[in-house]
Amino acid sequence: MRVVPVDLAATRTHLRKAATNLADLLGSADRDRPVPGLEWNVGDVATHLVVAIESYRHMAGSTFDFTTLAPEVGEARTPGERGAQISRALLAQHSGRDLHELADTLVQETDAYLDATGSVDQERWFPTWTGYPMDIAAATAAMLGEQLIHGHDIARAIARPWIIEPDAARLVHAGTADLVPHYVAQDIPAHARLTIEIRISGGPRFVVAIRDGVATIHPAGSLPRPECHLSGDPVTMLLANYGRIGQLRPLLTGKVRAGGRRPWRARHLQRYLTSI
Repeated sequence: MRVVPVDLAATRTHLRKAATNLADLLGSADRDRPVPGLEWNVGDVATHLVVAIESYRHMAGSTFDFTTLAPEVGEARTPGERGAQISRALLAQHSGRDLHELADTLVQETDAYLDATGSVDQERWFPTWTGYPMDIAAATAAMLGEQLIHGHDIARAIARPWIIEPDAARLVHAGTADLVPHYVAQDIPAHARLTIEIRISGGPRFVVAIRDGVATIHPAGSLPRPECHLSGDPVTMLLANYGRIGQLRPLLTGKVRAGGRRPWRARHLQRYLTSI
């Protein structure tokens, strides 16, 4: 049962729009241009996005062969590490593709994903290569997040504008909120305790409770008053969740705000949870 509700129809609409915008962006890009902050170039990022949306279509339809990934996972301990290693392996298998072909294929594969998942049971949770299951809302929001964030990456690489709409960012937050417990840091102190309410401006609110190295998620108002809360602009918080910006500057500029009885405790969230 999903804790944080999400508008799946709107998420699907924004995913289709993001794919179209990415295709336009790639049309003016240099395939070999390095992407700041990543080990990939523009062509690698485009290939990654195509392979990801195709793979998630098969995972949602229970037709993905997970046995092919076993050698690639290795010693990965977190979902982020697991996803990164699998992405590298799949990228090596599909490298060298023409950028204009990739742009067209991204739109085609996004349409194929939307067509294939349109009738998927929204209550069903299916296995994914992250190591934990997702429902179709989480998977669609995750794919929207990937396209928005990597569009941001490519735009930085080629010095082009890329606008992440606040409504799209809110949908990513809502759709992926139920996955937060899977992103507990490996080195979290055994005695760690934190109860924090996340408030996305104009969007979802939910509570993350961390006890003895385990995180759980709860609807806002379902627990006694949290010790602190973190609220802010949906786009800024999306970039922070994906590790594109740190938390200090948004706090200093007021785009993210900490409050509650013990607002200083909010700074522990970034330590206790890993980036998506």
